[in-house]
Amino acid sequence: MKRVIADETATKKGAESAPPEQNAETNGTTPKTACQKTSPPPEQLGRKRNYRKDLPKKLYLFFLRTAEAGELPSLDKFAVANGMTLDEVRSFFSHGEFERAARECNEIRRDYLIDQAMCKRADASFVKFLLSSEYGMGDKAPEEDRDLAVTLTVVQ
Repeated sequence: MKRVIADETATKKGAESAPPEQNAETNGTTPKTACQKTSPPPEQLGRKRNYRKDLPKKLYLFFLRTAEAGELPSLDKFAVANGMTLDEVRSFFSHGEFERAARECNEIRRDYLIDQAMCKRADASFVKFLLSSEYGMGDKAPEEDRDLAVTLTVVQ
């Protein structure tokens, strides 16, 4: 899943003639890792991708494999791995089968977060924050005590 996007000028002219900010080997910078967001190659940006029937299965398998590999699965990572943007992936939610697969993938993501907290591989308070912000699973605020207007009528 690691992917470094090279500029077209660097690939055409060779890495030696690339500007220093583009040549990671000469300027001592590190190439992008799987955790850093990357975008599709420039020639793919702006191209409208059509929905394919195999996308729900690809999404589901991607989430399963990513979670099994010990990484937090996300739609961002799926989009990058398939050369798409996040907006393109979100546009496929209008297809019922893709939406169902995405809901299942949210369950995989939620279970992964809970497992990480339970096994103490991730900070429990951070996992709690993620679960409450993404899935509404946080503590609920206590209800305020309200003064109730009660009228008693004594019947003799």
